[in-house]
Amino acid sequence: MASVKHYDFVLAGGGLAGLSLACRLARSPLGSKSMLIIDHDKDQQSDRTF
Repeated sequence: MASVKHYDFVLAGGGLAGLSLACRLARSPLGSKSMLIIDHDKDQQSDRTF
């Protein structure tokens, strides 16, 4: 039987906004909470130009 994992926060998207929010949450008083970031992008390298 597969184990089920529970998270306090689930962020949809690993782009600039999603990762900025994840960073802010991690550095806030909520930093001890568990977090899952889901991103549909399959690229393994950074192709950003900004």
